[in-house]
Amino acid sequence: MKKLLYVIPIAAAMLLGACEKSPLTRYEEGNTIYFRNAGYMSGREPSPSDSLTYSFMYEKADTVFVVIPVSVAGKMQPVDRPYVVVADTGSTAAFDKEIILGPTVIRANRLNDTLLVKLVRTPQMKTQTMLMRLKLLPNEHFETNFPDRALSGVDRKIPYHVFRVYINDFMSRPTRWTDAYLGVYSIKKAQLLTELFGFDFEKDYVPPYGPTSQINFVMAGGYAMQRYLNEMEEAGTPVLEEDGSRMIMGDYVQ
Repeated sequence: MKKLLYVIPIAAAMLLGACEKSPLTRYEEGNTIYFRNAGYMSGREPSPSDSLTYSFMYEKADTVFVVIPVSVAGKMQPVDRPYVVVADTGSTAAFDKEIILGPTVIRANRLNDTLLVKLVRTPQMKTQTMLMRLKLLPNEHFETNFPDRALSGVDRKIPYHVFRVYINDFMSRPTRWTDAYLGVYSIKKAQLLTELFGFDFEKDYVPPYGPTSQINFVMAGGYAMQRYLNEMEEAGTPVLEEDGSRMIMGDYVQ
């Protein structure tokens, strides 16, 4: 879906229970580098995460950029400090093919920075979700000595030094698609909502939009789309689904 980063990270978004105490305070004097999303505390926004998913399904461009926050537990330094990122075991995506990394450096006088990642659409993504497991390694500037973060109430840990990026290019119904307003899901309909009304199936369904504003947005989009479909039909050019049936929105916006 268009910019569908479940930037929403998908698996960890479910882990909103209380977390065990973060190990960050135990390494305050060191220079430990880690993926910052893993350090978020439960109950705050965003929640702890170790992955993101992007689908090219609603994207016309063949390349997009995403950013992954990287932080250092330690002291700022007045010089740029390079760090090391490798493809961990289990990766199906490849560097310089599906994944191209930007500069891997913590800039001078910073403890927080971002890793710029370029995602490249490839034919394999039509039938397979590609996985890149980015792993931070120690070097002359940084350690990677945080243990995986245990979350209370669930049998799962969040790693501080591994971040997973999933990429695909096939149909996937948005998590909060509402049939009552948007009707039966179809890829053609979702693409029209994106092109005509700027629907962003990542940002329009996640914070800072709450449940009320979310349903208002969906309702407004449903009404606007149905008016468009009515106008096209009155003009003698009805919009049809891929199977030839007339496109129609949900019962609540008729």
